[in-house]
Parts: sequence; structure tokens; C-alpha cells
Amino acid sequence: SNQPNCQLTSSHNPYIPITMIVSKRYLLPFVTLLCLLVFPTGTSTATAPAAPSTIVSADSSAHDEFTNVLPSLHLRRGSSSSSSSSISRRRRRELKSSSSSSTHVNVWQKFKESLGLFVVGIILIVCSPVFMWKNEGRHVVALKKIEYCKNEATLVDCQSPSPEENGKLVHFIGNVTTESPLEFNEGGMNITSPIPGALILKRTCYIYQKFEIEQNETQSDVIGGGETRTTTYTLKEDWATSPQPDCENLGETNDSGIWSGLMEVCGDEPSTVVVSGDAHAGGFGLSEAIINEYPSVFQSDAAPLDEDYIPDEVDGLAGLMNFNNQFQTYYPDEGPQNGDVKVVYEYVAEGFDCTFVVQQTSGNGEDKYGVDKCDVKSEWCCGQCEDELGEIWMVRKGNYTLEEMVDMAQEEENMLVKILRVVCFVALLAGWSMLFSPLTTILSTLPILKQLGNAAFFLVALIFSCVCFCSVTAVAYIRYRPAVAFGILAVAGIITGIVIWRLDVAANTPIPTTNATHFMPYLLPSDLAITD
Repeated sequence: SNQPNCQLTSSHNPYIPITMIVSKRYLLPFVTLLCLLVFPTGTSTATAPAAPSTIVSADSSAHDEFTNVLPSLHLRRGSSSSSSSSISRRRRRELKSSSSSSTHVNVWQKFKESLGLFVVGIILIVCSPVFMWKNEGRHVVALKKIEYCKNEATLVDCQSPSPEENGKLVHFIGNVTTESPLEFNEGGMNITSPIPGALILKRTCYIYQKFEIEQNETQSDVIGGGETRTTTYTLKEDWATSPQPDCENLGETNDSGIWSGLMEVCGDEPSTVVVSGDAHAGGFGLSEAIINEYPSVFQSDAAPLDEDYIPDEVDGLAGLMNFNNQFQTYYPDEGPQNGDVKVVYEYVAEGFDCTFVVQQTSGNGEDKYGVDKCDVKSEWCCGQCEDELGEIWMVRKGNYTLEEMVDMAQEEENMLVKILRVVCFVALLAGWSMLFSPLTTILSTLPILKQLGNAAFFLVALIFSCVCFCSVTAVAYIRYRPAVAFGILAVAGIITGIVIWRLDVAANTPIPTTNATHFMPYLLPSDLAITD
């Protein structure tokens, strides 16, 4: 009669009633552990809003109950009821801004996933040394090309180039200028008139869309090896260069607005970049290829286009308005809404200096000389053999000497090879860790062995990764840098030999010993007498 009458219902764990029945017995801990290990809980999925949204739903329901009583009070318009209802609407809107989904995964499902990680680990262990080998070879080739520029480039005057330098690597500094005005191709989104002195003209179309931001959290079970995975989706609105898919997990849709009409007017290319066809630096003509390959040099100082060059309206797109040197479908004081569109016009003006290390070529049309990539060849075996190293040209904004261009190129290459080495080592470490993932999954069923096992297998993976990384790097150095590799091996061999020699000498040197017995001198009583 002292026991409460309770009824247990569970669709996911059928062993909860058993543990409640024996709750007064001393076997409760043993039975609970047995149920979790032998019969793990199946996968259960529950979708619920995030913590702030749960509070919002409770507030909104309480507010609905309170508003049912408000008509009898005959509250006037503008009272506290209007403020509370506005807060309720705002909270209902926040209700859709986040959502969470929790999934419980038992140890057997984790073991199946670990088998997939085991296969991925093998692939990483096999592919990472290959990429390390390729990276070392690429680095040596890049340094050879940079050294070729240092030794073969000739300083020329960009205002008066010589035909004798055609086909050779040259170094010059020139001011980038254009001759004819620049405009877009024919279309409804063109500017009102061509822009003089423009090197590049850009038109970028944006649409205001909704995005899902996914955040994952994992909480491991204390016993049993399972874990609970919680995925939280948060709504974010921002500008995009094309319409985005709907936010299915949040139940939000994206409006395309006038984007389809914008594509019809622009000819399926809302965003475009136009490069001047007669750009040159002194007497050298600059092709569109070299300008597009170095956007950090030629497109870094893009400025908004003046409002006078932007038309007031566009035929077929009645919603576009000219505000703040751009087209947009919303008023500045209101802010963008989902589906709003803006079109930004930018241009890059002429008149800046650039430093070139390129191959001089004969120009086309009005330009007598042009620039192109230089084919680099490496000769060996007393000039009887040569290797094709590829193409190279270097362009930087500003005034630099040849030595400065070479030093900056070498610094960038050294930084790149270090970053790729770190990436390859991390991939190798991840591969070895994934290789042991089935064992760590089995050990995760016990709380104490889980932490010990993870630490032990990570240490083993770290040792194997270091050995593999050092071995592949050493062999790659022997292949691509034999002089450096054998020099390092010679120094290491000399140091090792000296250490072994000193240890051997110390081991074979006998320790001096003596068998002489030390006696205390015998003093006669007369010797102890004190004399004046």
C-alpha cells in the first residue's frame, strides 16, 4: 500500500520496467549494466526546437490563454496588450529561426561506422605518402624555375623595348594604362556611357536569401558505448550571388524575386567582368589572360561606379531602383527582405605601376611587343640532356627589383610547401587514427578503458605517422635533393660514429684499482710529547 501505483511506457527501451521491478534489490546495478551492454538501446530520433524556442512556445501559449480574457476587460488600443502581442509575434518568428534534432546511436551502429572509417583510414595512409612525394618534387621544380628567372631575366626599359629581346625572359616596371573607353556588351543592364580610363568593369548581382547553419554536438553515454548526437539548425539571412535552396529543416522557403527576369535581361549572365582589350604597360601590350590570372594585382582596387553612369531604370525590371550607386529592389531605410535583389557596379582605374618578369613576344595590331609565360628548361649531364620544368611568369603591383621579386617568390613557395607538409601529416595521422577506430569503439563500452584506449591508440598512431612522414621525406630528399640529403646523412653519420667511438673507449678503459692496505701510523708516547 506504501508503493505508488505507476505505469511505465517506453517504445525505445524495453528493459526499463525490469530495472524498476528489481529496484529494491541489491542486483539493480548489475542488471542495469547487463541490459545496457548485452541489449543496447536502439536508435531513437526526436526533433524539438532549441532551448530558447521551447521557452517561446510556453510563453506564447500562456499569452493565448491570457488574451482570451482580455475582451471582457475592454482594454483600449495602444495599451500593454498591444506590446505583449507584438512580443509574442516576434517570439513566434524566432521559433522558426532554430531547430534541433537528437539521435541516439548505440555501440553496434558506431561499430558499423567505424568499419567505414577503417576503409577511409587505409585510403589516407596510402594516398598521403604519394601527395608528400609529389609535394617535394613540385617544390624543387618551383625553386628551379625561380632560380632560372634570377639568372636569365634581363632588365629592359618598358618605354623602348628592343626586338632583340623577343623570346627572352625580361624584367621591367611599367604604368598600366588603356586607350579606349570601356563598357559592357549590349544589354538592358549596360551603363549609360563608356567609361574612359577603366581597365576592368564589373557587374555583380546579389539576391537576399535564407541559409541553414548546422551545428553538431555529441554526448557520450556513461555506460554502453553509445552516444547522443544533437544537430541544431539556425536560420541566417545574407546576400548570395544566386538563388539558394529552401531551408527544409526549418520549414523556410526562399523567394527568387525578379531574378528570372534579371537573367532574361542580362542574357543568362547577371554577373560579368569586362577587361579592356588595349591595356598596356609602356610599350608592352597586356593580354586579358594575364589580367585575369592575377586578380590580386589588377582587381584589388575596385571602386564603386559613379551614379551618373548607372541608368535610372531598366526595361522589363520595374522593381529596380537606383540608390547608392547601385540598383536595388528595396528602399535604404527599410532594409532588404527575402528575395530582394541588388546590382553592384565597380571598376578599376588605370594609372598604377606593376613589375613584370615575363617573356617578351612580338605583339599583335598596334602593340609591337607583348608578354607571355616563359618555358623553363633545366640542362644536366654537361648540357647534353634537358628537362621541361613548365612555364613561369611573375607579376606584382608596385616597383620591385629582380632580386626582390625572386626573394618574395621563394618566400611564398617555402610557405606553401610547409603548409602542404602539415596537411599531409595531419591526413596521415587521421588515417592511422581511423585505422584503429573499430578497436576504440569496442573499448568505449567501458568508461575507464575508453579514455585509456583512446590515448594509447592516438599515441601509436602518432608514432606511426611520424615514422612514415620522416621516411617518405628522407627518400624524397634523396630523389630530388641528393646533395642535401647525402650531406645531412654524412653529418649524422659522423656524429653517430663519434658517439659510438667514445662509448667504446669508455667501455674498454679499465678502472684503476689498488690492493695496498692503508695503516694508521703508530705513534710512540714520546712522539706525543709537547716540546717547547
